[in-house]
Amino acid sequence: MFAPRSAFRMAKLPGSIQFAVYAHLTELHGKYVLELRLEDSKGDILWGVRADPPIKHDDPLMPHRFAFRDLSIRIAAPGRYDLLLMTEGMEIARHVLWVVEEAPPGEKPASE
Repeated sequence: MFAPRSAFRMAKLPGSIQFAVYAHLTELHGKYVLELRLEDSKGDILWGVRADPPIKHDDPLMPHRFAFRDLSIRIAAPGRYDLLLMTEGMEIARHVLWVVEEAPPGEKPASE
């Protein structure tokens, strides 16, 4: 399971989104360097972060919980983005993030 939130409503773009990512991993055995990547709708990598230190897990029958906390990503435009959980260049999970420009009530978004 890979569970950040799915939608971000921003009053002004470009801007930054702040969030955390929780991962519940199973069938691990060995040492893993976890990485998060943000891709745009064309598949271009816009951002990435690696967990330090690598995680070590020796019992594939026991789940491993991991969190990336206090993440901040600069977003230039509204749209669909994919957040990928990776290890050793291999994709483990993918989660869609939607960024919407939405002004406070009574105001128009900056892009109008």
